[in-house]
Amino acid sequence: MKKYFAFIKRNGYLITAGCAWLFMLYEVFIWGFPEIIKFVCNVTLGLTLVFAIFHILSYKFMNKVLHSSMLLVAVLMFIAWVFGIYITTTILAVSEGIKNPWKYNGSLRECRRADKELFSHFPDSIPSNTSNVRFFFRPKFLQGALQLQVRYSLPPEEIEKLHDKFEKLKSCSVFGGDANSTLNDEKLMRATDFYTSDDQSQTFSKDYEIMIFDQFVPKGKRSWNHGRAHGVAISKKKNEIVYWAELW
Repeated sequence: MKKYFAFIKRNGYLITAGCAWLFMLYEVFIWGFPEIIKFVCNVTLGLTLVFAIFHILSYKFMNKVLHSSMLLVAVLMFIAWVFGIYITTTILAVSEGIKNPWKYNGSLRECRRADKELFSHFPDSIPSNTSNVRFFFRPKFLQGALQLQVRYSLPPEEIEKLHDKFEKLKSCSVFGGDANSTLNDEKLMRATDFYTSDDQSQTFSKDYEIMIFDQFVPKGKRSWNHGRAHGVAISKKKNEIVYWAELW
C-alpha cells in the first residue's frame, strides 16, 4: 500500500493532468461542440506538458521552494483552465445552442425547473422507436431566451395518434412559416423557428402544421419583453413531430 501512495505522491501532477484531459474529452463528447475540440486539445496538452516539466524538475532537484511554487502555479493554472472551459461552453451554448440528443434528458429537466407546465408536453425521454432525431437547446443566460426543441420520425399510425391528441390542446395552428409569420397576425399567437431543420433556413415547410398551445391574448395586451410560447409541429407527409417551447 505504501508503494501505491508513494507512486501517487511522486506522480500526482501527471495523474491530475490525465484526469483533467479525460474529463474534458467527456465534456466535449456530451456537449457536442466540434468547434472547441482544437481548443480543448491545445489546452489539455499544454497543461499536461507543464505539469510534466514541473514534476520532473521537482523530483530531480527535490527543491522545497520549487516544489511549493510548482504546486501553486499548477493549482492556479487548473483553476484558470476550469473557468475558461466553463465560459467557453456557456458562450457556445447560448450563441449556437446544444444539438447533441444525448443532452435531451438533462436539458428537459432544466427547462421544467424553470417552468414545468410550459414543457410538460415534451416526452420524458426520446422514444426508442424513433429515427432522424434532431435536437436543439439554448439555455437561459442573462436576458436571453430559454429554448427547447426536439424533432424525430415515428411510424404513421403513431403520428396520427399524436396529431389527434395535440389537436385537442391547440388554441390555433398555422401551416409552415416561422416565428415572424405570426407576429403581425392579430388572430394568432407566436409560433417558433425551425431550429432542428436540416438546413439553415429555420422555416417550416407547408406540410408542417404548427400547433400553438398558448391561450389567445389580444395583440395590444401581449408582452414582447417577457413571454412564453409552446406547442408542436407535425408533418404527416414526413411522419415527423417537432416538440417546441420558448421562455423569454
